[in-house]
Amino acid sequence: MKNYLIILFCFLGVQLIGQSQISFVEGTWEEVLEKAKEENKIIFVDVYATWCGPCKMMAKEVFTQQKVADFHNATFINAKFDADTEIGGAVANQFEVSALPTFLYVDASGELVSKTLGYQEADLFLENGRKASVIATDFAEYQVKYEAGDRSPEFMAKYLDLLNTKGETDACRGILGEMIATDDSWKTAEIMDVYVSIMEPADYDDLFVFFLNNQKDFKAFVDKDRMESVIANYVVNKTYETATDMKDMAEQAEVLFNKYIPENATKFSSFVWISYYESEEDWDNYIIHVDKYLNAAEANEYELNAFAWNIYMNVDNSAYLEKGLEMALQSVEIEAQFANTDTVAALYYKLGNKKKAKKYARIAIDMGVEEGADVSETEALLDKISAM
Repeated sequence: MKNYLIILFCFLGVQLIGQSQISFVEGTWEEVLEKAKEENKIIFVDVYATWCGPCKMMAKEVFTQQKVADFHNATFINAKFDADTEIGGAVANQFEVSALPTFLYVDASGELVSKTLGYQEADLFLENGRKASVIATDFAEYQVKYEAGDRSPEFMAKYLDLLNTKGETDACRGILGEMIATDDSWKTAEIMDVYVSIMEPADYDDLFVFFLNNQKDFKAFVDKDRMESVIANYVVNKTYETATDMKDMAEQAEVLFNKYIPENATKFSSFVWISYYESEEDWDNYIIHVDKYLNAAEANEYELNAFAWNIYMNVDNSAYLEKGLEMALQSVEIEAQFANTDTVAALYYKLGNKKKAKKYARIAIDMGVEEGADVSETEALLDKISAM
């Protein structure tokens, strides 16, 4: 209960297990390379750890999907290595793995074709695999066409996408810089997708500064939520670096949000104010800004649960506890999990509703056991409820 983020990343999941799964070969890295040479295939490598929540999610939700399994089993030699073991650690070090899960696409000679990381929905995961397959077999042809002068928007979109997937971001940046300085051929959804993915949300990045000053051009081709997320990241980073304290940061952020995202400024600025008032333990203003955020945004189950848990832990006012309970119940309604069900039980307990507190505590314990969570604190809570 105390570390919500660990619960969030380690135990998120839905109970959808397909009838098929990616078939992973056993053996050392050298044996995997040898098998790839024998079958003339490239290698897909899942670098994971047993404690990694997103790694478990990929194994449970994505690797088991029929379309994913069929494509990977037909296209790659599939291998997986635990980064915490001697063999897996050596593979992780060789390919400079810095986060988990990391997915490597390697040719039979041991050369890295491409690398992606983090939890990915099945369609994105498949698309990254297809790109790696194209890079391994056809990228040389794309390079020849580019050097021969092909600059059609359709070709450039594919070429830039493959360059980016290969990790050659400097080359992408240089090409995009030339394109925006020359004509409007870069104004396609596919090229802008690469553009937004490689720019850094900071004042020192020329691509980002151009993006920030020419949002109208991008809005026609880039998803609104994605644009707002990039700008919000920029504002938070910028104000964190320049602010004298958290209050100053919130004040600066509010000004910049109103400047760059005026239609959704309340949504983003209220979230920063929530963090400030939480740090100050000013729970009256914390709840005021939580209300502002909830009125301006469609909060997900994790945000609702985090707000509700903070209220449970820090507030005794019954009206505020009722607000917290409402948030926790909304979170459970979106998707019931151990963490938010436990929060409901705790709030009912603090409000003196023994019957409902006991009911939700028992449900939470059952869910926690199924998820593999530590339920000892919830069991202790159940003892307190029973003694009411």
